[in-house]
Amino acid sequence: MTCYLCEKETVYTTYFCEHCRRIKHLLNLYGKRVNYVLEAVLIRNEQQQKYKIDNELKKEKTNIRKVIFEEKEEKKPMGDSTYIEPNTLNKDYMDELKKKLSQ
Repeated sequence: MTCYLCEKETVYTTYFCEHCRRIKHLLNLYGKRVNYVLEAVLIRNEQQQKYKIDNELKKEKTNIRKVIFEEKEEKKPMGDSTYIEPNTLNKDYMDELKKKLSQ
């Protein structure tokens, strides 16, 4: 025979499995409070659903903007063969170049 509540666990001498027996015990102790807590914690109301949808849409928009910005950035001309990407040179090399230019 299977558990009357979850209908998944096999039981032999009782109607409820161990986990469902615990739930039944809590229902007996706290009554309607258990239903309220389950609905408040596990089930989203319309306002929470709207917030979640809006939040996910904001994330999508941000990701799309990042992709578009990266594509535009890649299309920028890099200059001729003497072009050096910024922040790729070490300080010593920069000082050396400055000395050569100041001579």
